[in-house]
Amino acid sequence: MSKITDIFKQLSHGSLGAVQNGCQLNELAEYLNVDRLIEVNLKKHMDAIKQNGGGLVLLIGNAGDGKSHIISKLKNTNDYNDFEFYNDATASCSPNMSSIETLKIALRNYDDQHIKTTSTKTLLAINLGKLNDFVDDENFSEIGNLAKQVLSDHYESINQTDYLRFVSFSNQQNFELTQDGSEYPVESSFISEILNKITKADCCNPFYAAYEETKKDSHYGAMYPEVLNFEILSLLVVKRVL
Repeated sequence: MSKITDIFKQLSHGSLGAVQNGCQLNELAEYLNVDRLIEVNLKKHMDAIKQNGGGLVLLIGNAGDGKSHIISKLKNTNDYNDFEFYNDATASCSPNMSSIETLKIALRNYDDQHIKTTSTKTLLAINLGKLNDFVDDENFSEIGNLAKQVLSDHYESINQTDYLRFVSFSNQQNFELTQDGSEYPVESSFISEILNKITKADCCNPFYAAYEETKKDSHYGAMYPEVLNFEILSLLVVKRVL
């Protein structure tokens, strides 16, 4: 397998490296990292919880949104060492308990009896389906009431409290409309930055280094399909269409 084929295979859904586990970022994920507005907002809410002395922050999103990637980044800093991170709300640590039962035990410091006075700090990554399980739960009415509002999409009317805060991928936009009269009036600065990182002609770029190595390899050469595809992908007009 050529170097360029190997490195692009690491981005496929079937690759272990393509899915973050909420721990340390691998080298390729570190290189491809692009800061997003949701991370800035999340840090503001985590800082507010720190100032309050305790509380819970919900990072709400579906599979593939990037929740684990963000948690991995936060864990690699020293800014939130006093936070506990609960990354997989869909998994159970006990064969005799469901995932929601396990989750509610993990959140015992944030039930109605403790949430306003707790000194613990937690960031919970959770999807909308699991969030729905807190609706009408008498022991977690604070989280349940927040869940009802989030699920109704009335984000503008949701009050963030001192002890319970949330950030959701549902109201984050990855695309922007342009008014420059171009043929493609939709852009994505987020996706564009990732594509530019992949195609940047720099030896520090692992994709470009793999491209150069494959092109010079006598077994593959400059006419190898993946080499040609990389060159096509590097064209500005192609990246804009994508």
